[in-house]
Amino acid sequence: MREELVSVVIPTYARPKLLPRALKSVLAQTHEALDIIVVDDNANDTSARDEVARVVRDIGDPRVRLVQNEKNLGGALSRNAGITEARAQYIAFLDDDDEYLPRKVEMQLERFKRSELEKLALVYCHTQMIGEGTEVLQEYRYTFRGHCVFEGMRDCIAATSQWMCRRDALEDVGCFSDVPCKQDSTVLVKLLVNGYTVDYVPEILSRYNRDAAGGISAQGHQKRIQGEEALRALCRRHYDLITASQQREVEYSFAIHLIAHYHALGLREQYRAERDRILAHPLRRKSLGIMKQIMLNR
Repeated sequence: MREELVSVVIPTYARPKLLPRALKSVLAQTHEALDIIVVDDNANDTSARDEVARVVRDIGDPRVRLVQNEKNLGGALSRNAGITEARAQYIAFLDDDDEYLPRKVEMQLERFKRSELEKLALVYCHTQMIGEGTEVLQEYRYTFRGHCVFEGMRDCIAATSQWMCRRDALEDVGCFSDVPCKQDSTVLVKLLVNGYTVDYVPEILSRYNRDAAGGISAQGHQKRIQGEEALRALCRRHYDLITASQQREVEYSFAIHLIAHYHALGLREQYRAERDRILAHPLRRKSLGIMKQIMLNR
């Protein structure tokens, strides 16, 4: 039988030297019916744009197509541009500094075909965080499945490089929201609150290569706050789907994510509100860790 076509969207920005590794990992898939869309977001960098075009040209595989954004769109809208260009019903995503393992597409597509879940929109896989060389720093092996709204609100179930999605489900919820961070969590929550379900393949099928960049700038704090606050507002609009105790856990999780950024920018009122949420659970490891971090950074 002819293999079903799967689209893979790879947005790329400011790091063309890493793109060949990502592309080669997709081309090495055991599932060969692929529609690979490289979305070049380097509209303001002629050198990077030329390098991306050269990488795609040198790969020389007709399954790889290049889309060049006319202006810088950011990661979320670049993925949406890839979705628009995609030719397949099933779409996977890959960040340009991450990698697939060879059976990722095959095994996720099989799970879509075999899962008993209704309204299945997304299948994720387990992943590894890789440091210098091939050192495995951490593994992420979440096992949440079904209509797991609380779990999706409380934490990021899986990042985009771990996904395969149904295109019609993504389009139904408006695809990716234009936020500077938490883009993956935001899509997951939008799918779940709209009645869709998720499933997973219990195998490590992707690698997340840790960015060795330095600390977060003031602009970085602002972007983190913007993304977290937008996601929290989305969750709060749908708190009727979870219990009161689960709502408190979700608020605690956002407090852990936000407090250091509020503190760094001197936003005292917001800082105190998140501190109070955290100190309601003073003996939790996360509470102790984040408050210690803030005290050391004063």
